[in-house]
Amino acid sequence: MESLFDTINVRDLLSAQDLSDPNSPLSAPDLRLLIQRLESHSLQIRSRVQSYLVSHRDDFANLFSLCNDAVSQTRHVSDDVSTILRLLSDRPIHAEVRGMVEEVKAKREDVSAFESQR
Repeated sequence: MESLFDTINVRDLLSAQDLSDPNSPLSAPDLRLLIQRLESHSLQIRSRVQSYLVSHRDDFANLFSLCNDAVSQTRHVSDDVSTILRLLSDRPIHAEVRGMVEEVKAKREDVSAFESQR
């Protein structure tokens, strides 16, 4: 696959005699030839990519399956986090903890009062 990403030297696709001057204008036949050769090169690349994909079909199917599983797990985690945040915002835990602390304090005071009466 790496060969597909090699750079294309457009000047190699031309047949003009004097290509040493990059400022020289290209003739209409050279431009048509260039278009034709680029289209041919593009078709070769497409064919190679298609062959690669077909020959690695199982690998890609497994990869897409893993991606689908990861997305599904991410949704579950997101739902769980949303549920936790909703529970915390609907009934702030600090208020619940404060209530418990006050209840413990009151019971301690009751115990202290009861012990002092004995």
